[in-house]
Amino acid sequence: MKQFTLVIALCVMSISPVWAQRDINKIKEDISKRAFNIDENSEKFDMLSQAYGGNLLTVNEFDYGKMQHDWLQFLRNIENTAKKQNLNLSGNKIWFKVFWNESGKIDYIGYNLLNETKGFTEKALLDFLSNYIENVANDKPHSEKYSMYAIGEFPVVEQH
Repeated sequence: MKQFTLVIALCVMSISPVWAQRDINKIKEDISKRAFNIDENSEKFDMLSQAYGGNLLTVNEFDYGKMQHDWLQFLRNIENTAKKQNLNLSGNKIWFKVFWNESGKIDYIGYNLLNETKGFTEKALLDFLSNYIENVANDKPHSEKYSMYAIGEFPVVEQH
């Protein structure tokens, strides 16, 4: 019986590193996807939220007006870029969490659709956001990584 137990223990110990490596590879693969659905990737969302400690308000030195301006500028840029690519976001509400690095470039965009999408599929949105991240230019550097979690309602209108 002791030999049987020993054999089982050795088998489990030899397989455990394989499982652990598989988990590590899955996390690396998940991280490489720079646009993602928040509900479907909650671990990634939590990990990135911890790693990107600053926020758009602190980047704007606690000036709420500047923060709101920057957020609306981000949303307008998303909307205008989408229009150029024949993706109509009008009538949609989307929660975004945008993760910027210290140089002000977007590293990741998480999203949640708040209503049934109108005018596009979720895959089309995911592809668009992935491409957007690669091609957008930002100039809001900061001493630390930062993020913003807020709603985007399209079409974007100025709020007073």
